[in-house]
Amino acid sequence: MVFKSLCKQIQGALLIRSENLFTHLSDGAALIRSTFSF
Repeated sequence: MVFKSLCKQIQGALLIRSENLFTHLSDGAALIRSTFSF
């Protein structure tokens, strides 16, 4: 029971982290795009 909830917490943390990483990547891509758009 405890193990199941622990797995759920870890899964949620990983999901949040990957979403944050994706936002950072898209922000960086937008920044690069705006910098090099002549």
